[in-house]
Amino acid sequence: MNNTVFISYAQKDSEAAKSLVRKLSSRGVDAWDDCKLLPGESWEQHVKDALVSSRAVVLLLGEGDPSPSVLVEAGMAMGQGKRIVPVIVAENANLSLFPNLQRLRAVNEKEINAAADQIATFVSN
Repeated sequence: MNNTVFISYAQKDSEAAKSLVRKLSSRGVDAWDDCKLLPGESWEQHVKDALVSSRAVVLLLGEGDPSPSVLVEAGMAMGQGKRIVPVIVAENANLSLFPNLQRLRAVNEKEINAAADQIATFVSN
């Protein structure tokens, strides 16, 4: 069974992404992020492949507007009908660019352990 979760984040939120990857990995979930890319590799095809093969997509939403890559990855995930889990890592994250996601229950970074548990449960079933 596929238990891969795609982590989408802006570089400014890389510490939160690394923390979530560790928490998910400790729960047996394969969390894909761009740290798995080797120097010189083309990220575009790897991102597409990882999104297609993932069971869910976690959007880390940090301070201000999301990065262009997060917007593109969110659009790709929605187009593929992936389950999306928004994780708010800053109080002033701008969700207005995600009208379709505003109806989803977002997780605050303070609840990250609970979110990791819930994500692990979902991808394991």
